[in-house]
Amino acid sequence: MSNRIDISFILPAKNEADYIDACLSEIEQQITYTSLNCEIIVVDNNSSDETSAISNRHKCEVIKSYSIAPSIVRNEGARKAKGRIFCFVDADCVLTAGWLDRINHAFEDESIGAFGGPHVPPDNSNWLIRTWYPKDLKNIEIDYGKLPGSNFSIRASIFKKLRGFDEKLISAEDEDLSRRVVGIGFKSFFSTQHQIIHLAYPDSFLRLFKQQIWHGSSQFEANGLTGDKLLLLTFGWVALIPVMIFFYVLKSGVIWLWIIVLVTPILISLNKLKYEKKPKYIRFILKSYPIAFIFLSGRAYGLIKELVTKLFK
Repeated sequence: MSNRIDISFILPAKNEADYIDACLSEIEQQITYTSLNCEIIVVDNNSSDETSAISNRHKCEVIKSYSIAPSIVRNEGARKAKGRIFCFVDADCVLTAGWLDRINHAFEDESIGAFGGPHVPPDNSNWLIRTWYPKDLKNIEIDYGKLPGSNFSIRASIFKKLRGFDEKLISAEDEDLSRRVVGIGFKSFFSTQHQIIHLAYPDSFLRLFKQQIWHGSSQFEANGLTGDKLLLLTFGWVALIPVMIFFYVLKSGVIWLWIIVLVTPILISLNKLKYEKKPKYIRFILKSYPIAFIFLSGRAYGLIKELVTKLFK
């Protein structure tokens, strides 16, 4: 095996003691069955549990970080990396079979700058997770996709040229980098077959709500008003609030506004089915509507927080 590093795995981790052993074990297992020369870098983001201790039992380098932004944590790991491909994998995720082989094959295409795919739930997930995160997906490939940060691989040369993830962003830094890869003439290639198993999906309405507040906390800065359909939908939903208050004060009819507010989460539900092999639309909408409402409410709350912060900055 040559001294050149082919693949650098970069794992941001904060209090992931419950999951990181499974994550690292699967990475090491797949490395065993490849001729690629790989390194693993765990960026322990000020964990208060056994994350570092567990990581040190594996063949990886552990570095410390004290940042609140995932973008900074990922960049800190990248600065230590020596591979020609950087693979960003969250520590609460586990590679699926053939994951590393797909990476190697994908980057044989010189037009691909970044490569990734969806995260799917484990088989023992509860009803909320199984409902909201479909697992049986169509075989779909998109040349200009938005890649999730938990399953995001990129050529090191392109990552460095673009100066990595935007450290001003609290969230949506992965969407922003995907778009910038496309902006310099490369594909940000998304394949539904390149899955990764996410072990820590929010398993209650409260956790989902809190997660979406965080995801929505810099969505406007990352995408602009028209750069993302979900953001546009969220923005429209938020804009209805003062309109409804205005009509309520005037004691005018607001039934049609309530209809819009209550129907909008259905659009979120329908979007969840766009990759599923055998979607059952009516059944899914009825089952997922309360989840979609909580999801959109969290995004809206995060967007309001972001806009208020910008207004008074």
